[in-house]
Amino acid sequence: MLQRTDDTFSPRLGLVYRPLPQLSFYGTASRSYQPTGSSFFFSQNLADLRPERTDLIEVGAKTDWFDGRLQGSLALYRVDKANVATNDPARPNVRLAVGEQRHQGVEVDLVAKPLDGWDVRAAYTYIDAEITKSNNFPVGARPANVPRHAAQVWTNYEIGAGFGIGGGLTYVGARYATADDTVRLPGYVRTDARLYYKHPRFEANLSVNNLFNARYFEAASTNSQISPGAPRSIVLSLRVPL
Repeated sequence: MLQRTDDTFSPRLGLVYRPLPQLSFYGTASRSYQPTGSSFFFSQNLADLRPERTDLIEVGAKTDWFDGRLQGSLALYRVDKANVATNDPARPNVRLAVGEQRHQGVEVDLVAKPLDGWDVRAAYTYIDAEITKSNNFPVGARPANVPRHAAQVWTNYEIGAGFGIGGGLTYVGARYATADDTVRLPGYVRTDARLYYKHPRFEANLSVNNLFNARYFEAASTNSQISPGAPRSIVLSLRVPL
């Protein structure tokens, strides 16, 4: 039975500069680790099981106007991943933690409250991702299941007497099933909605996921193992605080 224990150092550093009450700039850098998980079942050498390392550098700005009725943020980020698990070309059933990837891009987030009880949020992400080192995929290929564009818009309105409604759109751009960049999953738009009631003693929610029953592919593990998105579903939930 294979066993491994890792003792790692995960530093994090952040800095915030606020030149105006409504405006602040920030920067952060961090390092984190993630165990290889399922790779334990596909390795013959403990040295192959190094945890995946992630280095993050992010700079951005945040704004807050009109007593919080309009908030926005802009972030530029770069993520470098090392020890990414890849298949050994000489031993197809063995995983090696030798891959490297780079993800960088822009995130924009806006929150508006036009009226009391009504809020709108919009978010957009641009991801420029590539494989920078691999033993089974070409350098420069795009990692699996990573879209170039993603966005979401959601609005929520409190009708009164504890009742509220909400709804939104989620957009995920086209992406590849695997890093050989041969099978392309098309982009999609999914619509979700909810009706809720809040009471001091409980909260009831009626959610309709994928309201228009859009057909799409959510993710893939190989070029032939592709998971479709869930069809329209209705979920009724009740939450009672203890």
